[in-house]
Amino acid sequence: MERELPQKVTITVISGRQLQGRRKGEPIRASVVFGLGKELFQTEEVESTEPFWNQEAHVNVSGKLTDSLKFKLKDQGHTIGIISVPISSLTRRKHDQWIPFQPYKKDRSYHGDLCLSCYVSEVRIASDLSPTNSHSSSEDVSGSGKKSGGIGAHFEKWSPLGGKLGIGNNRLSSSSDSDIRKDLSGGGHLSPIDDERMSSPLDDDDSQLPDVSGISPSEGSTHGNERIVLRGTNLGESRSDIVKVLLVDVDCTKTVEYFSSGKLVITSLPRDMPTTGPVVVETMSGGTGVSSVHFTYTKKDQPRPDVLHLGGTPSSGQRKSRLSDQEIADLQAENKSLKLQVKELKESKIEMSEELTSLRGYLERLLSTIMNNNPELLELAKE
Repeated sequence: MERELPQKVTITVISGRQLQGRRKGEPIRASVVFGLGKELFQTEEVESTEPFWNQEAHVNVSGKLTDSLKFKLKDQGHTIGIISVPISSLTRRKHDQWIPFQPYKKDRSYHGDLCLSCYVSEVRIASDLSPTNSHSSSEDVSGSGKKSGGIGAHFEKWSPLGGKLGIGNNRLSSSSDSDIRKDLSGGGHLSPIDDERMSSPLDDDDSQLPDVSGISPSEGSTHGNERIVLRGTNLGESRSDIVKVLLVDVDCTKTVEYFSSGKLVITSLPRDMPTTGPVVVETMSGGTGVSSVHFTYTKKDQPRPDVLHLGGTPSSGQRKSRLSDQEIADLQAENKSLKLQVKELKESKIEMSEELTSLRGYLERLLSTIMNNNPELLELAKE
């Protein structure tokens, strides 16, 4: 039996947003080292929190499908954030997505998001044959008509503008990274893709990616321990289908409560500093999706006085019961939160009613089928 497997992956590092450097108050000189295994590339270094690179490279998939593409954010050569994209999650359809950098080693700070595009640009045909014959069955089906020469074949690198990429031997500052290829062509339009010739089992519909379109409430204290409702589409087929849920850069997977593919509830966990970022949901059935809406961690709640005293002492009876501006603001925020909770309860009631109606209809159809096809079963049930 033949099946298509990824042979070559095209990667485009497009831009970054809200990038934070190693040291607070100092500008970041950002670059991204990316690739698969030892086949690594590096973008140019840009001094900006919103850098634009639009640089493309191609990597040959010669290992297992369990491997992942790596993206390392560097500030003046020092790695401060990392992103991993599993090869198995890639499709043959090109699309851009924002993914937050995860903390690197002991650094727990949020360092911003990366806009990238990763897709399978060439596949190979693999047959379920013996190992001695498996290479002979691999071929390039990208439309060129040329043989790929097996899983480990070498592919030339091409820039978005049609020229070959220069290959250098620049090294990472870390001894574990080797052969970084820096001379990537940047800017301009990316190479067009012939979607008609790319129809295959790998050409999954991007609509299957998890999509969080609503976060309620959209902000919470850095203390954590607040229930957050996530609404959207493709949020998992069941609780066991959910691999990971990140609230900004905080892993809240263990707190997930599954309601439906359109609704999840998580409990926020503590974070040291206030920040804003997207929600990332990864499922086994749909892959990794990054929300277009953001959640904000606000400053920890400050203790507030029970009563504002204006003149005299509490014991003298000259105590003013008027609330301070801060207390009024706090009460308004609590009132807003209560209104949101009431709204969520109403929506949950509607969902439960719809599910109950659907279940009732199913039972009626099932009973009708039994009566038409196996009426004796009803007689047995009565006995």
